[in-house]
Amino acid sequence: MLGYRSLDDLKKQITILADSDFKFFANLFTPFADIEFIAGRSIDKKYLSGFDALLVRSVTKVNKELICGSGLKFVGTATSGVEHIDQEALAKAGISFSSLDSNCQNFTDRFLNRSYGIIGAGEVGHRLITRLMQCGVRDVLVYDPPLREEHDSENRLIFSTLDEVLSCNVVSVHAPLETSGSYPTTELLGAHEINGLQTGTILVNASRGGILDEVALLT
Repeated sequence: MLGYRSLDDLKKQITILADSDFKFFANLFTPFADIEFIAGRSIDKKYLSGFDALLVRSVTKVNKELICGSGLKFVGTATSGVEHIDQEALAKAGISFSSLDSNCQNFTDRFLNRSYGIIGAGEVGHRLITRLMQCGVRDVLVYDPPLREEHDSENRLIFSTLDEVLSCNVVSVHAPLETSGSYPTTELLGAHEINGLQTGTILVNASRGGILDEVALLT
């Protein structure tokens, strides 16, 4: 099930320049980024203008001369060694760095193939849903009864029941703490709900502590 009716609703916000050998992984990036490819040995400073991220292999030397004034925010390498990367220069330039996992299936199994349940689709919850869908996650369930009742024509969310959301591999809570009204959220996840979570479920509470029965959670 999708939290959005179509990925076409999402804007691509990141620009990536990548070694042409990354074309095999292109489908991992295109849902959330505009990506261009170039032969690794040809990557030069003149090509970096306008790009947020650079993905390389060992044939590209990433040093101070290459990145100076580039505007890059991230550099990643799909190699086990990093001797071709001047990490000190990257740090001084404020550019994040990561040695990427070259095992595409590992990334898919650990992230894309998991199901995500979002409780509360307000400002933060909605942003999380957007990011997950941009990354290519296909199984995102949303629980937000008050928002569902608004029947907003601009609302592209597809809603699920609380039980359906709690059956996901990852459950993230973003609801406000409400003690009254039609949908109080105090101990929304009580002992019954917490005990019913699958073994291995990742539960993230980005809301007030009172939304969870913390004693039941600790138990």
